[in-house]
Amino acid sequence: MSFLKKYWIGIIAALLVVLFLWLRFNNIRTSLMFFNDMGRDLLVLQDWIETKKIPLLGPQTSALPINQSAIYFYMLMPAFLMTHGSPMALLYTNAFVYIAAFLVGLWLLRGSKKLQLMLLTFFFLVTISPQYILQSRFVWNPSFITPFLAIALVSFYLLTEKFSKNRLVIFTSSLAMAISVSYSIAPTFIAVFLFLIVFWKKNRMKTILAEILALFVVNLPTVIFEIRHKFLLTSMLFSRGAEPQDAGDISLFGKFNSLFGYSFNESGWILIAAVVILAIFITWYCLNKKNKELGLFAKLLAMTVVITFIVPLTIHAHYIFGFTTLLFLCIALLPKIPQLIVLLVMTVAYLNPSIVSGYFKPAIRTYEQMTACFAQVCGEVKDPIFVTVQSDFHPYHNGPEHRLMMKQAGCQVKYIEDDPNAASLMAVVLDDSSFVNGETKYNELTMFGKATEVKRFNCQANFGVVILKKSN
Repeated sequence: MSFLKKYWIGIIAALLVVLFLWLRFNNIRTSLMFFNDMGRDLLVLQDWIETKKIPLLGPQTSALPINQSAIYFYMLMPAFLMTHGSPMALLYTNAFVYIAAFLVGLWLLRGSKKLQLMLLTFFFLVTISPQYILQSRFVWNPSFITPFLAIALVSFYLLTEKFSKNRLVIFTSSLAMAISVSYSIAPTFIAVFLFLIVFWKKNRMKTILAEILALFVVNLPTVIFEIRHKFLLTSMLFSRGAEPQDAGDISLFGKFNSLFGYSFNESGWILIAAVVILAIFITWYCLNKKNKELGLFAKLLAMTVVITFIVPLTIHAHYIFGFTTLLFLCIALLPKIPQLIVLLVMTVAYLNPSIVSGYFKPAIRTYEQMTACFAQVCGEVKDPIFVTVQSDFHPYHNGPEHRLMMKQAGCQVKYIEDDPNAASLMAVVLDDSSFVNGETKYNELTMFGKATEVKRFNCQANFGVVILKKSN
């Protein structure tokens, strides 16, 4: 009993880490759906190795013609090398960042049991939240937001309590990392700066200047790219602006359903009830109890919601992480009784066997099945070849995941977007779809021109490759 009493925080932390890993890696070999953005990211790393040219730009955003920081790719490279180019590099890196942030945070906050309990509760909510699990089993740049943002927010609170250079460095660098891996947390980023300007007078300018410096350092590769290419991204940002948004999706009702629906994994009256109850709990406790931590995070949460509703952009599932990070911190700081009620309800809802079993369902084709198919293709095809994809479960035809895997299998993969004359062969990957030469049409096939089918690899019922040869 004395051992449990002395080390209970460490024991709970260890159990949470086990639960975290199980929810993210159980049956992952058969359930991993490797496609599109995951393949995009690893293809950049593969090209980096082959060309010896370090990437200066990170992933491109969908809403604006601008790229994230290339530091995201630099984070992925160690695990990519250690796993010999496996997509598991993404999942391993993601899990490492979350767990490292959690355990280091517990150690740094060892002087405050209250903040340690907050962190334990926060990590539990992150561990069981459906959207976090889904985007930790399909990892891309938004998947890394929360660890950096949580560090920034907690260190921001500590900075308001006692200003120090160490806390300033941790706050500014982690906030810069959070926004630089994904601009989707812009509402929270803006909320923090508005709070600095409106509510914080002491050391305000020093903090803002330090954040600007941190952003410059984290985005230095982008700055170098802009200088080299005469500020191409900046000019595109002002000339093209944001992508058109659906009017229904950016309405208040649409945003409410999207922001809270993705966050709570609910809809309809249950969603409305959950939002109202949580809002009452947080507001009531902020007004009636002296809790500086909850007061700060609740203000930032409210500002984030308002800014999110004002900005005319559609809310996608990966846009919620600024909101949920603040929400989970607020829940973790509620008094015991309302907190236990909320945790009980969320645990029952999120760890429901019908929901949990869905994470582990077999993918329509596994990474091993794809590897075996491409080994067969590249064992026969030795000439330079373009790679595209025809699929019935997504609309994309560039197929970065297939390009990566065919490169790794030994094919001389060329990019038709860069040079349509670099190859006379094209591999059309049939990803749960069919292909009829001359009838199936998409942009890459048009760029390739008239062609004849020379070989068809029927690897399995829902996965194969058609080899086309350009007609003279």
